[in-house]
Formats: sequence, structure tokens, C-alpha cells
Amino acid sequence: MCDAGDVKPTGADLRKPHLILFFGGLLSLFSLQGASASTLQVLHSFSPAQGHPWGDKLFRDSEGNLFGVATGGAGLIYELSKKSGSDWKFQILYKFSGNDGSSPLGVIADVNGNLYGTTAGFASSGSFVFELSPNADRTQWTEKVLYTFDAQASPQRGLSYFGSAEGQPYDGVSALYGTTAAAGAHDGGAVFSLIPSGGSWMYQDLYDFCSTGHDKCTDGSGPLSLLVDESGNIFGTTLSGGRKFNGVVFELNNSTGTWTETVLHRFCSLPGCADGSVSLSPLAMDMTGVLYGTTRTKGEKPCKRHWEKGCEGTVFRLVPDGQDSELTTLYTFCHRHLCKDGAFPLGSVIIDASGTVFGVAAAGGREQPPPVGGGIVYSMDTAMQRIYAFCAEQNCADGLGPEGGVISDASGNFYGYTGAGGKFGSGTVYELTH
Repeated sequence: MCDAGDVKPTGADLRKPHLILFFGGLLSLFSLQGASASTLQVLHSFSPAQGHPWGDKLFRDSEGNLFGVATGGAGLIYELSKKSGSDWKFQILYKFSGNDGSSPLGVIADVNGNLYGTTAGFASSGSFVFELSPNADRTQWTEKVLYTFDAQASPQRGLSYFGSAEGQPYDGVSALYGTTAAAGAHDGGAVFSLIPSGGSWMYQDLYDFCSTGHDKCTDGSGPLSLLVDESGNIFGTTLSGGRKFNGVVFELNNSTGTWTETVLHRFCSLPGCADGSVSLSPLAMDMTGVLYGTTRTKGEKPCKRHWEKGCEGTVFRLVPDGQDSELTTLYTFCHRHLCKDGAFPLGSVIIDASGTVFGVAAAGGREQPPPVGGGIVYSMDTAMQRIYAFCAEQNCADGLGPEGGVISDASGNFYGYTGAGGKFGSGTVYELTH
């Protein structure tokens, strides 16, 4: 267990009335908040044969079971189910062979317990959208390929759907949404949908990126994870394109019967990239429709060592209001000595009912040298608070390098994974009680 550290956010702006209400009528975003103790339990340590957990955040079903993907072999899908007391059971549900897909990127579950996901694939194995269905006692799982991508296209992340932002399971009958890293009409990637129809699935290309600005791709290039709001609008970020290829935040709308894009923000638009650059994380939306996310860096030059200036990463808030919407940098990481407030935020953030933002940073968090650190879980309301610093145990038995973000249960416990550390050094799945 590690003591928390309070850090003042930078650049916060609560001038909009509905945002003041969202934060509970707080008079100031700059006050420091008292720390509370957090306890971490490692639910599973991955062995070398199981590979490393990676990809999208964990998926939690209505019974509290956790699902994720790992790199073992050609890739695998795993489940963690709670037994008595604090014990959890780890089970590999499906191993890919290469012929049926490889390198799964994430997994979701529907109301009937079926699983869905995408595979990035190798050059020889192809890329797929798949469904896994269990037998009656859930001891065997059968794969069905829902869609096979062309050789030039490959899924960029896992799948999204209406209701995913609220933690609801997929209903099994509405559209699934995803992205490809490249290909599309302009080789800038695409957003697609898959809709079940009469026992098969209909693929539709919704938007092809790099359609404006010619080689500059001012509308973005390389779309990443998606978020679907209650009106069916799609939000996301791109890896590149925009201003000096630092990526964009975009919205896709279908009010006219044709999907059209609005670029909500082009990263690195402010001097010194004060608004951040390269957002790899999925967006989150609060009850008022405000978007939250993170950027990997805060600078125009590639980062080699995260404690160097410009490599810190940020948390941002964006109010969707048409092209060039207002983006506020809520916090810039690595502001404390040896980056003990964290660096390189990765994965999705979540927002609780009170408006507190939770997420992970893959590095930083150490009180003493070396400056790399094992990463942190953080919260942010009136202050940035480090609620757990990884690699606090000998040989990093508690995990090293959290990725994918966190999810929560009804009791406020958090769940996530680390890409390294644990008993065998291959990563962990953890529960954090805060």
C-alpha cells in the first residue's frame, strides 16, 4: 500500500454554469484534498505462457466477472470470477491459433453471455471481428467470425456500442462500432459499423479519414477507440492528422442520413502544445455530455524519457460545441519531483456520480530514484490525487506499468491490469479498494 499525494491541477476553468453544477458547486478547483488509504489486491499474476495482459480496459459483466485479453501464443481471452471471500478464479476461455485470428484487442459481453471482439492479426492470419459463444456449463467456447477484413485493413481497437459508456452489456441486436488503423478510401483509416441481420452481419463504412487537407489529413488519421452517446453520435480521437499530425478529437453525426465528421479539437493547437498531443486513450462522457480524456505527451518532439520537459501527458476536458470546441487542460503530469504524480497516462478514464475523474498513468509515482516509477492510479476532483503507486512491493509483486485504465463496481472498487510485474513479471489483474 502506498500513501497518496495531492497535487494541484493546472489550467482548470469552471466558467461554464453547467460545469460548476457538475462539480457540485465547488468554489475553487485549486484547493487540496485530503488523501485516503488504498489497498491493492492482485487477483492474478500472468505466467510467461499466458503472456501479458494488454489492449482495451477490462470488461465487467452484471455478475461481477472480469474479462480481458492477453498475448500468450497467438492471443487469448480470459475470465476472472469471484469465489468465496477474497479468492478469484482465473480461467482461459479461448486461445487463438492464428488461423482463427490472433492478437485480440479487447472483449465485450452481451446480455446472453456471448463475447465479442476484434483481432489485429498477423500478415498470414488476417484480422476479424469475432463472437465467442459458450456451451451450457460454460466449459467450452465456440468462435464465429462475423467479419473478415481486407489485407490492407486492420482493427485499431476493440468494439463499442450504445450503452457501453454507462457500463451496460451489449444487447446483441444493435450496431457494433469499430475502427481500422489504415485503409479506407484515403488510407487514413475508417469508422465502421456491424449490424446483425437474418443470421449474418452487415458491414458499413461510416467515415473515411484523411479526406480533407490532402496529405496533411486535417480531419485526422488513424482513428482509435470510440464512444457512442445516447443520441447515437460517435466520438473518438485519432493517432495522427490534424495540426502537425498530433491527432484530433472528432464527432460523427448521422442526423441527415449520411455520416458527417466535425473536428472538435486539433491537438497541439496552443503554444508549446499546452493542450497536449497524441491522445491514445478512449474518451469518457459525464452526465452533462462533457468529454474527458488524456494525451500521451505535452510537446512537439517525440518523447524518449518521460521525465523530460514536454513528455508529461495531460488530462483534458472538452465541451462538444461544433468545430474547434473549447478544450481545457485539467492537469499536466510529472509536475512533482521524480514524477511522483505520474507520467504517461494510458487507457480510459471514468467519472463517478460526484464528478471525480479516475485513471492510470503508466510511469512515475516513485518517491525515490530512479525516476521511472511503476505507474499510478489517480483521482481528480478538486485536486489531483495519487491513490496508488505501483511497484510498492518487492520485485514489483503488486504490478508494474498499469495500462487500459480502470473500471469500477457498485461499491467503488477499481479493477485494472498492469503490463508487467507480478509474481512472474508478466503482468497482473488487480482490485483496488479506495
